[in-house]
Amino acid sequence: MATQIGVAVVWGIPGSRQAGTGFETVGSRYSNEASTKEIKDQDGETKTWVVWDKKQKLELDVYPSGGSPGTLPDVGDTVAVNGVNYKFEGGEEVSTNEGEQKMVFRLIKWGSNITIS
Repeated sequence: MATQIGVAVVWGIPGSRQAGTGFETVGSRYSNEASTKEIKDQDGETKTWVVWDKKQKLELDVYPSGGSPGTLPDVGDTVAVNGVNYKFEGGEEVSTNEGEQKMVFRLIKWGSNITIS
C-alpha cells in the first residue's frame, strides 16, 4: 500500500475542477506580514501604531507523485492547504538532475482572522 506524505492541494482550472492530492512537500517557508505606520508626537515618541493589510505568505516546494506530471495553478486560483484557502500568487516548475519535476507554489492569504493548521 502506498503512503502519501505532505499536504493536499486543491485548485480550480478554468472550465473544470482538478484536485491534486499526490504531492510530497519537501520544503516550506511561511511569513506573516502587514503594512504599518508609526505616529509620533513632537518629542519623537511613538504614540500610535497603525496596522493594516494583514497577509500570510506560504511557499511550498513539492514533488508531484502518482505517475503523472503536475500542473501549476493559474495566478489567482484558490489553493487549499490543510483546509485553509490561499490564492495562488505564482510559482515555477523546476526539473532536477535526477529527472524529477519539482514545483514551487507561492501562496497568499489576506485578512485579520487567519488560521494555519
